[in-house]
Amino acid sequence: MLTESTHQKDLADTEKMLITLAKEDTLVQKKVVIVIMERVVQLWVELKIQSSPHGNWEFTESDRHELHRKPRQIKNLLGIIESRANSLH
Repeated sequence: MLTESTHQKDLADTEKMLITLAKEDTLVQKKVVIVIMERVVQLWVELKIQSSPHGNWEFTESDRHELHRKPRQIKNLLGIIESRANSLH
């Protein structure tokens, strides 16, 4: 089991990686980079579930399409996923 500080560092590193990839204009349009970003988002979701198991931490097909359409908007997408998971419906 990861310690809390290690877990938080992993989450921060994952977010940093996604944002860094999104900023690379020459890379972000390549399919392989989008696929890598998808997998990193899935890892981010898994880490979020570990730290906050309640909520809808699903990376939906709609989220996936949004990532493919607007990879530079990754920070917004993560916010949408987090907001959905934290909503009290």
